[in-house]
Amino acid sequence: MLKRSLPLLALTTLLALAALAALPAVAAPSRAEDPEIVFWTARVERDPADFLSPTRLGNLCLRKARETGDFSLYLQAEKAASLALERNPNHLPAKITLASAYRAQHKFKQAVPLAEEVVRAQPDSPDGYAELGDALLEMGEVKRAEAIYARLKSLAPGMTSLARLANLTHLKGDVPGAIRYLALAAESGKQAGVQPEAIAWCYTNMGEMNWSTGKWSEAERYYRRALQITPNGYLPLEHLAELRAAQGRHAEALKLYDRVISLNPAPEFYEAKAGVLAALGRKREAKELEDRARDGFLKEVGAGNIGLYRHLSRFFAEVQPNPAEALKWAQKDLEVRQDVHAYDTLAWALYLNERVPEAVAASRKALALGTRDAEMFYHAGMIHRAAGNRSEAAKWLAKALETNPRMEEAAQIRTLLKQLAPSRRKKRVAGRSAASRL
Repeated sequence: MLKRSLPLLALTTLLALAALAALPAVAAPSRAEDPEIVFWTARVERDPADFLSPTRLGNLCLRKARETGDFSLYLQAEKAASLALERNPNHLPAKITLASAYRAQHKFKQAVPLAEEVVRAQPDSPDGYAELGDALLEMGEVKRAEAIYARLKSLAPGMTSLARLANLTHLKGDVPGAIRYLALAAESGKQAGVQPEAIAWCYTNMGEMNWSTGKWSEAERYYRRALQITPNGYLPLEHLAELRAAQGRHAEALKLYDRVISLNPAPEFYEAKAGVLAALGRKREAKELEDRARDGFLKEVGAGNIGLYRHLSRFFAEVQPNPAEALKWAQKDLEVRQDVHAYDTLAWALYLNERVPEAVAASRKALALGTRDAEMFYHAGMIHRAAGNRSEAAKWLAKALETNPRMEEAAQIRTLLKQLAPSRRKKRVAGRSAASRL
């Protein structure tokens, strides 16, 4: 089963919201050549002094990338925005577009100075604050991001700030609060007339948050709300497929994954479909798709998609176990972003490599914000168990089960908690020792 990092999804939502709200409504493009992109590409080439056309082209490439998942379009967006700035180095909209393209590629250290330039030049512009806060959050600078978001809320109290506050609230462990923010964001977006994709992103995130806490009925309700307004939205479809697989409705899950892959043949979706096939005992087919996913991840990373480092680490941790590879990619991911999930990924890879003291230290950093994540708690419990910290192991494993009673490892956790519980004899001995000291 595909294990996603929720804040990645939430942050991608924020990226989409900013772009989709800023552009006029057009028919959703396919993965084929988009006519608007063709038109504006021609405009760019017509006049070497025109800086507005490449800025517009960059924004269109960003939007299509978010709709289709085509990473190459982020590179095109970067190229177009860079060209606009060559033609006019002071054009602030092009700086925002370039910062957004960098951030989408996980080039956060390049995005931050550009966003800071925009904020200094236009202290009342919400776009600069949005870009800056998002990049800082991915880099683990939570307090700075929180201050930036507070300023953003005062400038743009609607969907743009509400969705980001949902992400921050979720990271700090308040899942119901995050869901409330997303509901407000969706309602604000409706009133502002943003494109349906932006509203659907909010609903998909709300469903994911319910899924991650074991509330499957609520999760499905939100996925279906997303699909009502974006019937071909590949992410709500993929989330529904994940739910069907967990429910044991494998035939439905496979059909949904086939549809998702037809819309966006990303490696992680082949990986997810492989998990369903494996559950059905179709091992050969599952292995073929696992290999295809692995090769796809490696190909995209080779093309510059460094955001997949984390996927690769988790792939080699869980799908095709290779502890050394898992650690290699986790360490690369931490170089790119220093959020809690980067530390959790690193902690698990260190654990798999039997580097337990280092895993304990990384896990503590992952837990520092109080993020309510069952998988993270499970990792912490297993790491402390390996370190011989029985009480800490029991605490975090119990917390994982409490957070999501339906998580994949639930049965294993229940068994481990029984093993970690002090025996009655030990309790009686401890009681007699305490009494003898009185």
